[in-house]
Amino acid sequence: MPDALRLATGVHVGQSSARSWAISTRGFNVLADNKISVVLDGRSLFTPFFSGVQWDAQSTMMEDIDRIEVVRGPAGSLWGAFAVNGFIQIVTKPAWETQGLLAAAATGSEDPISISVRYGGEISQDVYYRAYVKYFQTEWTYQSNGTQTFPNTDFLQSGFRLDSKRVSDTTVTLQGDVYTNKGLPLNQLLQTDISGWNILGRWYRVLTSDSNVQGEGYFDQTSHDIASSFTEDRRTFSLSGKYHVQMDRHDLLVGADGVTSSDNIPPVSILLFEPPQRRTNTVSAYVQDTFALVPQRVSLTGGVKAEHNSFSGYEVQSTIRAAWTPSTRTTIWSAISRAVRTPVRIDQDAARGAPPRGARAGDYSRDQRFPLRPQCLPLAVGPAARGGRGIPPVSSRDAALQSHARGRCLRHGWLGQLRQPLLRDQRRDERQHSRSGVGSRVRAHFRR
Repeated sequence: MPDALRLATGVHVGQSSARSWAISTRGFNVLADNKISVVLDGRSLFTPFFSGVQWDAQSTMMEDIDRIEVVRGPAGSLWGAFAVNGFIQIVTKPAWETQGLLAAAATGSEDPISISVRYGGEISQDVYYRAYVKYFQTEWTYQSNGTQTFPNTDFLQSGFRLDSKRVSDTTVTLQGDVYTNKGLPLNQLLQTDISGWNILGRWYRVLTSDSNVQGEGYFDQTSHDIASSFTEDRRTFSLSGKYHVQMDRHDLLVGADGVTSSDNIPPVSILLFEPPQRRTNTVSAYVQDTFALVPQRVSLTGGVKAEHNSFSGYEVQSTIRAAWTPSTRTTIWSAISRAVRTPVRIDQDAARGAPPRGARAGDYSRDQRFPLRPQCLPLAVGPAARGGRGIPPVSSRDAALQSHARGRCLRHGWLGQLRQPLLRDQRRDERQHSRSGVGSRVRAHFRR
């Protein structure tokens, strides 16, 4: 899926290893990019841990994707916080458009195996379904001198979609996915273990020829476990609704949504979170009106979204946009917008350094969190850590990261201290990584 985003104008897609992606718009891009919002079939892929997208856990059958919509620039008046540099929406086809059997297989020098199978059918005259399973492998990541940096990995995902439609006015959708990289043929001792599942329901009703209403809800559970470094278990539940109506020259959209997300992040080797478990809530309402100054030619759009979150309280995001469409292939527009990137767990709840052996997260007071101001990172590394001042790293990469941070004052606070060595490694890998896009790849499809 990240590869498909390369086709969109203005979207920058970087890859530092076989499973590490950095995706953003407007030229701002890091592995932990936190200013772009991504939605798949109405389900947000954003994580309240660092306000970005964990792309290594996102996949679907490419043959099922209907379209990818990209908004470059602030889009917070509709899509809320974190849509600062842009917004990406990925929409898959309804089940009635994916009937029958489809099988796809691919192989190449970089991705040795990729196998997908999907079958769609009809339960009754107005009820359709599809189910799929997908498995793929990625090759080792190498430096230019042939040194292996990241191991080969594999990934398994399956899912379903059920669509019911009444020709006149109503559509109901139920879909879900489950995925894992645990216990597969290429399971690695020090790999990042990822797993999760989600289920989404949507109800859409056409009220009149000029108005409609939609309600949607989903539950998403994810788990990330980086060996001896970081573990996060998260559960997210969301409800939303919107009403759309066209009146003369006005095109009005009104909606509201709410998201609650709870996590469990135990103490880790570099930092800990206080409290280790937290529930965050976000509630918002929005209104947007597009007025046709000259029908089919000139329009003026105004919108505002009021949002309340658990960390920074109330936020208001707004936009006003003018557009001129001289032809069906040309649009000239200008806009003034406000979008926000609100605090998240890693901003507010990170405590200093590594915990002593046997310490509990509750032993750390709130004044021991990393404030967002320049300071040193007090870490113990290697044998000294065994004396109770830290947890010794288990890999050379961990040791290098902690050694870089130990005793050094960087200008960007604690997050900058963690990010700079990672960015340095990312840029090095981008220069040295052999995945240049050249390499044999064979793909075959079978459809009945």
